[in-house]
Amino acid sequence: MKRFLLSLSVFICLIGQVLLAQTTGINQKKPAVLFGFALEGTYRNFISGSYLADTYQINPGYQLKMTFGFEGYPGIGLFAGAQGAKILDNQFLGGFFERTRFRDSGIFIFYDIPIVEKFQVRTDIGYGALVVVHGESPQRFLLDYQHFYGNIGVKYQLLKEPQIHRVYLTGAIGSGIFRGNQLVINAFDRPYLERATDVRGSIGILLELY
Repeated sequence: MKRFLLSLSVFICLIGQVLLAQTTGINQKKPAVLFGFALEGTYRNFISGSYLADTYQINPGYQLKMTFGFEGYPGIGLFAGAQGAKILDNQFLGGFFERTRFRDSGIFIFYDIPIVEKFQVRTDIGYGALVVVHGESPQRFLLDYQHFYGNIGVKYQLLKEPQIHRVYLTGAIGSGIFRGNQLVINAFDRPYLERATDVRGSIGILLELY
């Protein structure tokens, strides 16, 4: 599942680049500059067999996104979000914590493919940093992970004001590959703690200004 989503995202991006190159000579209209702001509700589930999957019961969360690009071209974006989680029985935390917070942020590249007048497919690939926060400062215990991910989603236009803004309903599914950063643990347990794969879904509202 994870390899399929990541591979499909990359494939769609490449196809979009090819189609864009083929039509550049035909369509000489200057592309619109787009600034996007999105608020999404998200849910993430880690695939079993890793520390992140076996230790935390993750709640729905949110994600904020800011994007920039030219209409018809790939764009770039930033994201930040958070989720709460309940800590399940495990052998590593010793029962010191009951709940934790997942904080995620990063950067991504996206490409929109028009299907019909109000409907587009969006694919994006990105890199992020996930911090799992246990307790409160100054006694906090943190786990740091980096991840590469791919998403495939849709955009449906709800409102449009020409040359001012457009509002979309969005939805996406995706998967990411996580690696731990500087986790101090014995060599036998390190792969279990450092590696994980997630599957996530989101739904939200996107405002594009141009």
